[in-house]
Amino acid sequence: MYQSITNAGRLQDGLVPSDKSDRNENKSNRGGVFFSPSGVLLRPDWKSDDEVCYAKITVSADLIKVSVPQVKNRGKDAPASSGGVRKAITEFSRKSRKRLLERMCEIRDVDGGFFVTLTYPDKFPRSPHRWKRDVASFRKRFIRRYPNGGGIWRIEFKQRKSGENVQAIAPHWHIPVFGVTDSELEFRMWLREAWYEIVGSGDRRHLLAGTRADRIKNRRHAIAYASKYAAKENDDFYLMREDRRAQVGRFWAAFGNLDTSPVLETWLNYNQYVEYKRLVVKWMKSRKRKYARRLARQADNRGFSAFGLGGLSSEVWHTVWESAAIRMLAAAT
Repeated sequence: MYQSITNAGRLQDGLVPSDKSDRNENKSNRGGVFFSPSGVLLRPDWKSDDEVCYAKITVSADLIKVSVPQVKNRGKDAPASSGGVRKAITEFSRKSRKRLLERMCEIRDVDGGFFVTLTYPDKFPRSPHRWKRDVASFRKRFIRRYPNGGGIWRIEFKQRKSGENVQAIAPHWHIPVFGVTDSELEFRMWLREAWYEIVGSGDRRHLLAGTRADRIKNRRHAIAYASKYAAKENDDFYLMREDRRAQVGRFWAAFGNLDTSPVLETWLNYNQYVEYKRLVVKWMKSRKRKYARRLARQADNRGFSAFGLGGLSSEVWHTVWESAAIRMLAAAT
């Protein structure tokens, strides 16, 4: 059915286009738009106009997402169903952690990346509004210095074990940033001076020890870092007073220029979706993923995500058409 995928092995080597107009066309076309490695737009050859779009497949850099719209929304255009109105944020929920990890896996370019940690001195502000103001100031300074850069900030809380404010709950920030054009030494010097000025503590020890920056080695390293901090549930957060917890608001957010455009988007009918899901379960079992058994029992009217199965997950693949996610899609169709 999808001749553009099955014949991809005969296409000329190259890169998947990242032009914004091409990505918008990819999202708006009901049958999906496939890019050959040489940059040619390839449209699926649908059997008939009555073919039902049952499930939407989105292949990102290091993730595949399968969504199944509600029955009333399925059809020719098959728009995704709405998620409803969000409630006030009172905790770092499991769904929020999953969205954080998904956003991290969607980033296509990890060059110039660093894992940044920002901490407060012994005397730190107690207002959640001040905490968010500080990270907003850091975000603006970072974008001014690196216009093509971006990142994802994540707030975490720990109880102080020493100092004047022992047993107080203090925030700190984990921020993977990308697009840094300075050397490692230059970036570290800029980082500590910028954060020291933002906090304005006047404590010389905070200037020397208030920041940390570790270079991101590769995509696998970045995902491992995100998994570590996305899995934490902020146990010390619940030691704060209830009125202060209610003022914290969002626990993470992305900023700057992060290319999270999908490598490929398309729709499958029901039979193709069932076969694709079977192949994904088989892939998970081969890697001893605990989620595999649960996914195999999951009803077919629900979507799912598979981490580590994106179009750019492996550095061994020369083109995205060699990725396991694309080969599974070709086999299912």
